[in-house]
Amino acid sequence: MECFSWDEMRVLGTLLNISVETLKNNYDKWGPSARTLIRIIRTPSFLGGHEAYVKEIAKDFVKVLDGHTNLIDAMGACHRLIAIHPSGTSLGKRGIPIGEIATEHLNNLVLDARGGRTVEKQLDFYNLISSHKHFRGSAGFMFEMFVFTWLSSQEHPNGEGLDCTAVDSNSPSLTIPVCGGWSPFTSNPEDLGDHETPFCLKPDAKTFPTIDVIICTNDHLITVQATISGTHSANPEGFNLVFNGLPAKFRNNRTWCHVFVTDKEESAQMLQHHWARKPITLSDEDGEKNIVIRVYSCVLNP
Repeated sequence: MECFSWDEMRVLGTLLNISVETLKNNYDKWGPSARTLIRIIRTPSFLGGHEAYVKEIAKDFVKVLDGHTNLIDAMGACHRLIAIHPSGTSLGKRGIPIGEIATEHLNNLVLDARGGRTVEKQLDFYNLISSHKHFRGSAGFMFEMFVFTWLSSQEHPNGEGLDCTAVDSNSPSLTIPVCGGWSPFTSNPEDLGDHETPFCLKPDAKTFPTIDVIICTNDHLITVQATISGTHSANPEGFNLVFNGLPAKFRNNRTWCHVFVTDKEESAQMLQHHWARKPITLSDEDGEKNIVIRVYSCVLNP
């Protein structure tokens, strides 16, 4: 699909007298194609047919990855599903075009076409897309979803948790448990009383930086960041949102750990080296006490 940035799309929406909220909701759901979004918004009857069509495209896309058809035969329709944009651009150099499934909603349609969202299905699908030369740009996004599904699945292949390695040798051992379900992360403290530990909270990916999953146990508050890179930042805003969104009693009774989950041992070692020199600390409400977040890494290798 032709890619409009959100800033470009917002300007276009203003010119066409389309509300920002309506445009943003559809942009996040259906992707950065201006033609598609305008048709969905201005012609409500178009939406049902478009969604049915995209589901069929998702089935064709899965056939491409499985090797049952070739990419050229499928690309005539796959532009509804995949956004092509340059990656790794720098001054004076041409970016390398990569393909990415445009939104989380479209990705879920692909997973459904794959036969479900169980751990086994996502593992198989992640292996396919991460090794396919045309779709490596989606590998990181797929891995984030794979980690979330692995941690929150009720039908887990072995029921075991993820053993983590601390960047600081003085930190205690840590295993991320499998939770068997999940709930959306909110800032309502009353929600926490309804869960048996361990439980999994999923932040809103569109507005929540840094953290992909939050795991709560009797002793630990574990924030999880999935990455396929050996270098990764940790935006303080995400930690502040967790800090301010959890009741002090609940938060203070648990050791806060942040875990980088990656798919290769080499990447985990690079993250270990990087974060050994950069501890994560936050200040409490009064700005008097530094809250230390222990940093770990682990490998979840599909």
